[in-house]
Amino acid sequence: MKKNLNVVIIGNGVAGAKAAQTIRELIPSSKITMISNEDTPFYFRPQLVDFLSGRTTQKKIVSKPDGFYSKNRISLLKGIEVLSVISSRNQVLLSSKKKIGYDKLLIASGIRIDSSGYKLRKEENIFSLQTLRDAKELKNKLPSLKEITVFGENILAFEFLRLLSSYPRLKVQYLIRKDRLWPEFFDKRLSEIIEGIFENNNIELIYKSEAYGIIKNRGNFSIVLKNKKE
Repeated sequence: MKKNLNVVIIGNGVAGAKAAQTIRELIPSSKITMISNEDTPFYFRPQLVDFLSGRTTQKKIVSKPDGFYSKNRISLLKGIEVLSVISSRNQVLLSSKKKIGYDKLLIASGIRIDSSGYKLRKEENIFSLQTLRDAKELKNKLPSLKEITVFGENILAFEFLRLLSSYPRLKVQYLIRKDRLWPEFFDKRLSEIIEGIFENNNIELIYKSEAYGIIKNRGNFSIVLKNKKE
């Protein structure tokens, strides 16, 4: 393998950070560049809800501070999007319009929310919860909300619902895509147990309801479901 390997890693999550560290150990002379669309170094994403609730701080959830990157001679480009990969030239095009070449490219950016049916508009209380930036914006709005609808079936969503149950005056609705919770991973009994916990905390569960889009009418928002009901 080429000793002076030029490696570009898209993403700064668990997979990206571990890959960069391993490459540095196996190929000490390699050049490693990591590209992240976030402004912070690697942090524990599952702890975003703890940050939202105030149980932890940003400093505590950041797992790999800037010193990790300098120690491992990793160039971290923060707050930059990758617009496209030009594979014929071994280059990536960045949102800064700069192009970066590579010998090897690793895409470790994780999942992204598909917002093709709706636009995430923080000023109108439409949020995602994927990044620390999202959590900060939501944290400022959450105390003033009277009603909230949540969709998404993952551990972070479940933890967020648990947090919402601590707001007694907040009306919470949770959209579940099928006739029970997360059937791809839970058996029927486990789904029933978790659903019971949600219902005991005054969370309304709406089954067979997958979000298709969001519409605004006279200042009010409605979620359009794939079965065309609102």
